[in-house]
Amino acid sequence: MNYKTVQAPMKTFSTIAVTLLSLSSLCLAATVAGSPVSAKPGSDKRAFSIGWKFSVSATVNVTGLAWLDPTGAGLAEPHRVGIFDAATGAVLVSTTVAAGTSVPYQDGFRFSAVSFTLRPGTYVVGGLRPSNADVAMVGATSVQTVPQITYLEERELETTDFVMPSVNFAPVEAGSFGPSFMVAETPAGTKSITAVLNSGSFRPEAAAGTYLSVFGTNLSATTRSWTASDFGGGVRLPVSLDGVSVDVNGIPAYVQYVSPGQLNIIVPDTFAADAGISLVVRYPGQRSVTAWLKLQTAAPAFFLWNTTTADNAKYAVAQHADFTNVGKTGLFPQQPARFTTPAKPGETIVLYGTGFGPTSPVLAGGVIADKAYPLSPLPAATVGGRVAAVGYAGLVPSLSSVYQVNLTIPADLPDGDWPVVVNVGGNLSTAALVTVAR
Repeated sequence: MNYKTVQAPMKTFSTIAVTLLSLSSLCLAATVAGSPVSAKPGSDKRAFSIGWKFSVSATVNVTGLAWLDPTGAGLAEPHRVGIFDAATGAVLVSTTVAAGTSVPYQDGFRFSAVSFTLRPGTYVVGGLRPSNADVAMVGATSVQTVPQITYLEERELETTDFVMPSVNFAPVEAGSFGPSFMVAETPAGTKSITAVLNSGSFRPEAAAGTYLSVFGTNLSATTRSWTASDFGGGVRLPVSLDGVSVDVNGIPAYVQYVSPGQLNIIVPDTFAADAGISLVVRYPGQRSVTAWLKLQTAAPAFFLWNTTTADNAKYAVAQHADFTNVGKTGLFPQQPARFTTPAKPGETIVLYGTGFGPTSPVLAGGVIADKAYPLSPLPAATVGGRVAAVGYAGLVPSLSSVYQVNLTIPADLPDGDWPVVVNVGGNLSTAALVTVAR
């Protein structure tokens, strides 16, 4: 048999420990002042000061200056960002948003903290883009702002200096992002996104058909997973739960779990792109909130056991041929000691994951697999750096977008905890541990 159905407890997405990355606690009392809708990556490689002009109708407290991170993976270079008086060009407040992932991420932006009060008037937020190492987003269909802020026009200026961008190319471009800023949250229940991560690897990587976890605040008024009654005709995956919906690149995603601090979705069928794929969370009667993604052709990741101990999210969800669980003895302290047992050298075990890419034949997005849909060619795999034979890899019948990998532990592998890595068309999975013992 090439496949089997999961009969033992898998990691439950709805109980993922957010404290793994301490992501849900970031910037709970602030929101992005303005962000683009349906923008596209710019291609200009010259150095620019870019930004946008806006008006303020009521006093707002600026708590951070921000630069767009369209992949969620961090900035390639630092960016000086400031707010300028639109009439004089004088800089009123400025800071540098650091490269990498050392500064907080929210709603698609990396930001550095400042404290400044903007009173009613007209301003420009601008920032220096020294090169095109970090893609700017241009040509937005609109710009979403908080109630006190009104977007007026895009601004840019070819320069290597940190100065107010003063040239407007409207209506060709609706916005140049780039820069934005954070304001203290005033509307009750304002939504925010603090991270969008692969539900298996907890890294900012995704592909069509991948389970993603969206972390933030006020994302839903309810907490629940999908149930049988949510499936159209018993096989169509739901595109909303309790009014919460998510679009990826303008296409409805499939919503598996909702809660105020976390959503779990499946990415719909859409094209891969290095940056600029929008993810928009919507709820009736409330302001939508946007983050940005990088989509790969495959983003393989194994699901990890949720142990609620120091071993949480280290070990791959795996099973023996008899459907009992693979893991070191005593991995789950609240269960009998042999609830999990190690794999043996030469044994074929089954692992489960997400984001392994298109199958052959292809299964259309948004439906439950009715049979085995294998990957072709099969992915390559290693355990502890040794080549491991893969007998089957593909979608699991009766489950939605869950992949199964039948893998044989190398016969000469010593006892211990060993990393398992698969390679799907050049896309490597994040290592997940499997315990091996004779």
